[in-house]
Amino acid sequence: MTGGLAYGGASSNTTLAESVDGPCGCGDFPAVHGSTSGPRLGWIVGGGVEYMLAPHWTVKAEYRYYDLGSVTYALPAIVQTTDTGVPFFGASTASHVAFTGNIARAGVNFGF
Repeated sequence: MTGGLAYGGASSNTTLAESVDGPCGCGDFPAVHGSTSGPRLGWIVGGGVEYMLAPHWTVKAEYRYYDLGSVTYALPAIVQTTDTGVPFFGASTASHVAFTGNIARAGVNFGF
């Protein structure tokens, strides 16, 4: 078993676009973009096994789970306008992302 501090770079990009099926008299469909990136601090846990096949030869398997936390970031307001450019709809939006993952490794070792 193992556990401890985890550190790594993480990034997220979000694009939110509106579309309407059928006629609506709408202008161009709006789209907004947002992103976040930077170093993250979290935790990691895992474990592994190793088995001796023959003198000097072993096989191993390891698993790790890491959690670098989560973040919520705002996106610009999405605004829909009519064909004449008059705004008739607006919404504030945000994106939420969790930076977690799994790592699995397997190997064969030869000891001298």
